[in-house]
Amino acid sequence: MLLGANTTITTYRLVNAGNTSAFSGTATIDGQEAYIESQEADVAAVLESQPGVEVFLLHMEPGDIRPSDKVVDADSLEYRVMGVEKHEGNDDVDDHYICRLHKTTKWHSD
Repeated sequence: MLLGANTTITTYRLVNAGNTSAFSGTATIDGQEAYIESQEADVAAVLESQPGVEVFLLHMEPGDIRPSDKVVDADSLEYRVMGVEKHEGNDDVDDHYICRLHKTTKWHSD
């Protein structure tokens, strides 16, 4: 159980690196509690904002997630995992992952 969770997520693995919209039909993670927060104001203050791209942080318990995975939240919003920070093995806090997500208005194939 993730304290402060505001959604659940399901993830799908990219199956063809040459096609950025080809994902497995079977979920890698299904129905896991998570906390997703927008980083748009912080990122825009440091970097020039990219039109059509929103940045989020995903906080979750450890699981099988990696960059390029597709994340779908409880509201059916889609994100792509851009990076994963693993915080594990610390005796005074629970293990958790922080993932950087991008959400665009339209995903396309390269």
